[in-house]
Amino acid sequence: MTPSPAGIRPEDSPINATYESQSDRVRTDLDTSLYEIIGKLSDNGFSADLYWRVQNFQRNIGVVPVSAMTGEGVPDLLAVMMGLSQRYMKEAMEIDVAGPGVGTVLEVKEEKGFGTTIDMVLYDGTIREDDQIVVGGLNNPIVTDVRALLQPRPLAEIRTENRFENVDAVSAATGIKVAAPDLADAMAGAPVRVVRDRPLEDVIAEVEAELADIAVDTAEEGVVVKADTLGSLEAMADALDEVELPIVRAEVGDVAPRDISVASTANDIKQRAILGFNVDVLSDAERRADIDDVRLFTDDVIYQLIEEYEDFVNELERSQQDTILENITRPSRFRILRDHVFRQNDPAVVGVEINSGTLKNNSRVVKFDGNEPVRVGQVKGIQEQGEDIDEIRAGNRVSVAIDGPTVGRQIEEDDELWTELPEKHAKILEQELKSEIPADELEALNMYLEKQRKRDPFWGK
Repeated sequence: MTPSPAGIRPEDSPINATYESQSDRVRTDLDTSLYEIIGKLSDNGFSADLYWRVQNFQRNIGVVPVSAMTGEGVPDLLAVMMGLSQRYMKEAMEIDVAGPGVGTVLEVKEEKGFGTTIDMVLYDGTIREDDQIVVGGLNNPIVTDVRALLQPRPLAEIRTENRFENVDAVSAATGIKVAAPDLADAMAGAPVRVVRDRPLEDVIAEVEAELADIAVDTAEEGVVVKADTLGSLEAMADALDEVELPIVRAEVGDVAPRDISVASTANDIKQRAILGFNVDVLSDAERRADIDDVRLFTDDVIYQLIEEYEDFVNELERSQQDTILENITRPSRFRILRDHVFRQNDPAVVGVEINSGTLKNNSRVVKFDGNEPVRVGQVKGIQEQGEDIDEIRAGNRVSVAIDGPTVGRQIEEDDELWTELPEKHAKILEQELKSEIPADELEALNMYLEKQRKRDPFWGK
């Protein structure tokens, strides 16, 4: 981007100002992208335009260009959101400063001299020392009494041993640290409600209802998910739902040994995994994961976290397919060459050309009498230019020792022979590994299946 006009820094600048300072090429590229977005909205029945051109926000969507790299447009976005909120959400934004406090847990921390505390943002009402509060917890709402309200001291007065000052009460909107008993299971992102003169049961029900709104649906089988806040947990759940990855357990907090225990019970190795967003892994949990063969994935970017897990699954599936291919009979079709009979029997040694597929040592060999496969023997050796080899691919000529037949009786020069495929192996190759085998092997497989199915239409299905 070109420099901004004098006095305007590109970082965190209004988009309208920086837009005008750009070259024609940059503005053209931006306009093209913007109108693609506006066009897609229009295709779905929404009228939209750049926000500074919108006259009626009730009828039209205002598009606010924002740069995640420079922060340009963020002031515009905030201004639009505040303006629309003040105009259309005035009643919903009204607060009762004198009423019982309502807030959200930002973080759960251990503080020397206070034990477990919560940092919270109070967005409605007032909270006082000795107030009874209800806090969203890991298992159930926590009912406790405020022992201290702590505000950070001004920077000039902060001392390591005395960073906070105790206050009697605070009103919305503000941030405050709350010290109270039994907060160990409090969750970041959970609601906080002051009880005061309301029935405790009603307040607990409010907290439970709010937690239910952001509860993550779990399945009987799936991965374990941990996140730093309830909001992050919900975002993780939505992202995993998009990629159709089930969740067996979802909680706020660092990865602990009990999470490893849950993940280790998965029957599917791909689900013996924990995805942690913006959390730490406790050292004893890490050791337990190594013992129980549970994979840990942590990141502070959701899409990267999911990509790491998907890379693991892809690699695991490739490895599993490679293992299956190593242990499954591979198809091949080959022809006995004229004038290349080196021994008639015990074993018969003949020169062959591999027409398609992969011929492996120790493979059983058949030839078809019409559509009826007749076993003629077993490969007991393959030589290429005098060297013993384990397998040979299509397009090559080699000498093959076949134990069982006699040339001139069971087999003849110019005979077309096949690797005998067990029906179960043919089914796996056709239904699961078709995309993993070379084209010439697939050709041999299809020809083999065609012959077998002329005899039995359901063979290998």
